[in-house]
Amino acid sequence: MSSGRVVRVSAPASLGILGDPGDLFGGAVLACSISLRASVEVSPSQGLEVWADSEQRLIKWAGDMRFQDDAWDVARAALQFLRWGLEPVRIAYSTTPRGWGLGDSAPTLVALLRGLLGWRGEDALPYHLAEAAYSLSHTVFGEVGGLAAAYMAAFQGLCLLDFRQRDDSNSNARVYATVERLAPPVQNIPLVVAHKGAGRPARDALLGLRERWLAGERRVQESYRIIDRLAHEGKTAVLEGDWERLGRLMNENAIIQSNLTSFDPCSEELAEAALNAGAWGVRPVGVGEYGTIVALHPEPAELARIWTQMGAQILELALEQEGNDG
Repeated sequence: MSSGRVVRVSAPASLGILGDPGDLFGGAVLACSISLRASVEVSPSQGLEVWADSEQRLIKWAGDMRFQDDAWDVARAALQFLRWGLEPVRIAYSTTPRGWGLGDSAPTLVALLRGLLGWRGEDALPYHLAEAAYSLSHTVFGEVGGLAAAYMAAFQGLCLLDFRQRDDSNSNARVYATVERLAPPVQNIPLVVAHKGAGRPARDALLGLRERWLAGERRVQESYRIIDRLAHEGKTAVLEGDWERLGRLMNENAIIQSNLTSFDPCSEELAEAALNAGAWGVRPVGVGEYGTIVALHPEPAELARIWTQMGAQILELALEQEGNDG
């Protein structure tokens, strides 16, 4: 290994335009990357050192690999998965915001796995990276959902993700999603994404919906069958540039989801302002308890201005796929 070699990689956070959290129920999700990215740099070192958001931890013996419920657990998870041992290397990484409905640990795990494999001169299919990140997010961090986020972190861009036969994620872990990358640059879609407030923990809401689905509750199952159809129809609307139709689908998705779970008050406030300002469609992300929202508007800059005045943070879209920089 060259003493001067450095491997740099990143993986994006993402959001569901339509369909999420249908990845919990064997449905489809129309999703796109956003500019928030988890970045990883792997470089030579005399020991195994891990830097999480500029704070260092040294791993000197096997006991240091045990999970400690801190910022370095995500690196420990990737290292354990790869059976890294105490191989000397410096790993520095930054994370994406947690609790915004953007996948939490998924982008960081995908970037870490890709970076460490790149350091070893190895590579992995995006499918394998996505499944590994998803598995670790559940087994190590107890996250609910996140399958779409893991696939988007691995594939990037604008995608229709189809998770049919994944409606029971505990028993169908080897059924890979169908990933269809869509050609239109996401920057050409008049979407505006914003986050306001801390949001509310969505874990309980997701667990509740999951339990109701598995129990066979007709209302939940019928609702997600419709939401699955909306995601597929959204693909057609995107490919044809029919933004009014895409907006109607987003509104329908939001209404169905609101009948299943409550929305964060910040999301409701932003949604009302967007519709009053002429948005074609608007929907809170995921189960609507994160304070993150996406809208389709004929004048995106104008809606961004309105939301900024309301105290929201505007999140940029991003389609560019960044590869390894070894």
